[in-house]
This record gives sequence, C-alpha cells and structure tokens, in this order.
Amino acid sequence: MARISLVRYFAPAIFLFLSLTCVRLGLAGDMAEFLDGYDEIVTVYEKYANKGKLCAEDALTLNTEVLPKLLALSQQAQTSQGSMSADDLNRYMEVMTRYTNALMKLSSKMDKFDC
Repeated sequence: MARISLVRYFAPAIFLFLSLTCVRLGLAGDMAEFLDGYDEIVTVYEKYANKGKLCAEDALTLNTEVLPKLLALSQQAQTSQGSMSADDLNRYMEVMTRYTNALMKLSSKMDKFDC
C-alpha cells in the first residue's frame, strides 16, 4: 500500500522508550514529573484516537506533537533523581492502559485514511 502509517511505525518505539524511561526514572528520577509528561503524550494520542476519521495529515501532525514531548522526557530522564512509589506505579499503569487503548483505536483507523 502506498500510504504508510507513521503512527503504526512510531508507536512501538514510543512505547518502548516510555517504558524504559519509566524504569530508569523509577530507579533514579522524579516519577511524578515524568508521569505528567507521559500523560500529556497519551492525551495527544487519545485526541487523535477519538477523532471520527483520520487523514494522512493527522498522522504527521500527531508525530510532530508527540516528538518534542518525548525529547523533553528523554532529557528529564538523564538528569532526574528520585524513586518510584506505589502511587507512582499505579498511575503509571493507568497511563499505560490509556496509551494502549488509544493505540488500539488508532491502529484500526490507520489501515485506511478517509480523506
């Protein structure tokens, strides 16, 4: 197929990056701040997942909204210190579940663009 979904290719990498960053921050970082940033990224994915239809431009816009936030989280992960509490772990699991649900919705919409 001529149209390749950027979201489909970037989503697993983003998922892996966020998971590994969370583990790193859990060992030596400020989890609350990281989770706030992670939540912002998931909110962007949810916004596009809940759209009625997606266009090719939406996939590009989604990535341009997410990538700067990922870079900021990456920089934070390199300089943060702290520990992961039970509340942090619960919040992480909630955000991860939202992220997974948004990706599942997006993947069905990315098979074909309606515009």
